Amino acid sequence: MSNYADEDGVPRGPGGIAYIDIGTGMLNALGIVSALYHRNASGEGQKIETSLFSTGVALQAMGMLHIDSLDEQQHDEEKQILKTALGEGKAHTQIIDQFAEMRLRKDLPETTRPIEVPDCLHRPTDRQVYPYYRVYPTGDGYLSIAALNHKLRDKFCEAIGVVDENTPVSTGDVSDEVYFKQKLTMKSIEGRLKQHGNAHWMQVLESAGVPCRPVNYRSDLYTDAQAQALGLVWELENRDLGPYKASGHPIRFEKTPVLPGKGAPSLGEHTEAVLQEFGFDADQVARLKADRAIR
Repeated sequence: MSNYADEDGVPRGPGGIAYIDIGTGMLNALGIVSALYHRNASGEGQKIETSLFSTGVALQAMGMLHIDSLDEQQHDEEKQILKTALGEGKAHTQIIDQFAEMRLRKDLPETTRPIEVPDCLHRPTDRQVYPYYRVYPTGDGYLSIAALNHKLRDKFCEAIGVVDENTPVSTGDVSDEVYFKQKLTMKSIEGRLKQHGNAHWMQVLESAGVPCRPVNYRSDLYTDAQAQALGLVWELENRDLGPYKASGHPIRFEKTPVLPGKGAPSLGEHTEAVLQEFGFDADQVARLKADRAIR
């Protein structure tokens, strides 16, 4: 969510294709097949675990790559932007535009042409207004709410002190009457949530049993307690670039865990070892190097 925004400039809430839900189902299937393979080979069964959070981190792919020698300054700059953004009155769109431009400037340091952040990154043309399944700005960040049934909607309203007589209305009712009522409810909820920060509302809503989580940015993930507990941030090493961080494996295997190994090799780093495995002797490898067939 931290990479996208809606037309009001806040993080875009749930909508469209449920990539993380579908992806988690696919990872479950992969985990089951892998565990069955191990059982057939060893006779040993095991418990496997996946989570929506793990899938979301894994799908960041290259976005999670952090090379300490190259990215530390950018990481610190992102943290500083997040620290001051709300106090400066920046909308979410301005934050992610600034992040995107920072990365582009880094990739094109000598260019003199203006860098434009494509609008397609974060401005969908339309969305359904639904006040109980969306992202709201709070006093110090953004909070995602998921009150998807009548009981949870009542708990949510009571917990934050908002009155809504239409909580029994079906989520499938998209009539104009319901739309405009929900728009008003959404504005009331937004005004209330802005009065306190994420930590306050997390405590209030979790005590009431209402699902909610803060919107985290990429720079938050490397030190996130949940990401660390699930082993989703791997610290690796490259021969030329030094230490770097990457996303860990999203499937947890009880008996055959996937653990961090060696980092990604530099170009040609393992060429000699691979050739030796295939029977090439030292003289043959030397000739290949002399002919510049290998590095």
